[in-house]
Amino acid sequence: RRKWIHCFDNVTAIIFCASLSGYDTTCVEDGVTIRLHESLELFENVCNSRFLQASSLILFLNKTDLLRKKVFTSPLTVCFPEYTGQQTFEEVSRYIEKQFLKHNRKREPERIYVHKTCATDTSIVEKVFRIAADTILRENLERIMS
Repeated sequence: RRKWIHCFDNVTAIIFCASLSGYDTTCVEDGVTIRLHESLELFENVCNSRFLQASSLILFLNKTDLLRKKVFTSPLTVCFPEYTGQQTFEEVSRYIEKQFLKHNRKREPERIYVHKTCATDTSIVEKVFRIAADTILRENLERIMS
């Protein structure tokens, strides 16, 4: 990742996708690392990269449909032992979102746009991409005008 990150220093926006339902599954590569932990680590690297500081960051927390089912059968404490909230979609997804946002050390918080999505629901995906495009357009106009 470090070898190519400098190629993106003039990027307007970054779309980062992570699975909300990956909190109790491990990576195929090693069978040990929890997928959500890997996503958080990668997000931290992207979010805090000096090459990407001028870019807006659009975080898609995907697979809301799977999380809605999973919260009843698999506790979030598998991934976050310190979690004490209820096992509801709302509380679990909010907690996961906060975990991502906590990894931001260098970027202005208002430059991170979070959307919870279900990629199989085309109407939601269409709406989210329209919002993302509007965000990119607005930020480009702000840069031009300032």
